[in-house]
Amino acid sequence: MKNILFILVMVLPAIWLQGNVTVSISKQVGVNVAQSFNDQDGVIVSENSSKQDGQGKAALNTCSDEVFLRRTYLVLTGRLPKAEKAEQFLTSVKHDKRALLIDSLLDSEEYVRYMVMRWGDILRIKSEFPSNLWPNGVQAYNRWVYEQINTNVPYTEFVRRLLLSSGSNFRSPAVNFYRAFLKKTPENIYQNINVLFLGNRNCKDEGAACFEQLKYKPTKEWKEEIIYIDTEYKARKRSVKLADNTQLPLNEGEDWRTAYVDWLTHPSNQQFAAVMTNRLWYWVFGKGIVNEPDDWGAHNPPSDKALLDKLTRQFIASGYDTKALLKLILNSELYQDGGNVAAQQLQR
Repeated sequence: MKNILFILVMVLPAIWLQGNVTVSISKQVGVNVAQSFNDQDGVIVSENSSKQDGQGKAALNTCSDEVFLRRTYLVLTGRLPKAEKAEQFLTSVKHDKRALLIDSLLDSEEYVRYMVMRWGDILRIKSEFPSNLWPNGVQAYNRWVYEQINTNVPYTEFVRRLLLSSGSNFRSPAVNFYRAFLKKTPENIYQNINVLFLGNRNCKDEGAACFEQLKYKPTKEWKEEIIYIDTEYKARKRSVKLADNTQLPLNEGEDWRTAYVDWLTHPSNQQFAAVMTNRLWYWVFGKGIVNEPDDWGAHNPPSDKALLDKLTRQFIASGYDTKALLKLILNSELYQDGGNVAAQQLQR
């Protein structure tokens, strides 16, 4: 009982004060801090582990256990640890207790629910304006996202299931992806897909034609809607050209979305993987390597292209495993920095 009171009265306030300053600094500096890092053997490490890096610049200084505990709970669950969890971690003498904490949180119900909330925001899972998915649709859609995250479905498969969905908004919940847009034209749907999965706000290619077969029809059940593919729809041209000059066929009797999704999720399309890699980085540090994370292009280059490329390759090699990439980032020296490098960056 005394230990718990100590945690409540002394340790948690310390976690709050110290952690709040550190996380705030990380969010203000964002990815600029990462410019002195590289990725060796699949691990993000500092170029120099000494107190000075040879040029008189501050090197990494590992944060305290209290800061790490608070920071990691907030990143992965959006909440502070309970007193008994804090005491258990802070009194542990295991040399790998930080890695064990990361693993346990990534496997926790709290992590799943927090990621469902994040994706709910991205996918506009909302019952009323502007999405108007209605309560039954929202409940089904939210549960579907929960199941994908809870089973750690590869990111490529998650996106494929969304974009190739069809059926009832109540019985095939992923189709609510196509119902969440204010304007359900092929052009608007395609533009939103480009923003969400490629970070492209100004797509000018012909890919919207791949979604011209999408049709909507009501049923006799209240607020139920069927999203289906009209394979008899006549294409205006035999193929369309994407921004990278890829030609996609619009074959009669086929679902034209399939060719587009195959292209989108293919390992050779590194921007697809890079956008999700950057989004995970943004969720951890509060600022993306490309920032804003949904605004990619020559006008907004990554602040550390080498780091982003290495993390992206790691993400693809893992089979698009978001947990594996988060584990890599959270176990890095950069993530566990006590703030000295960040503080120096702020003084520039």
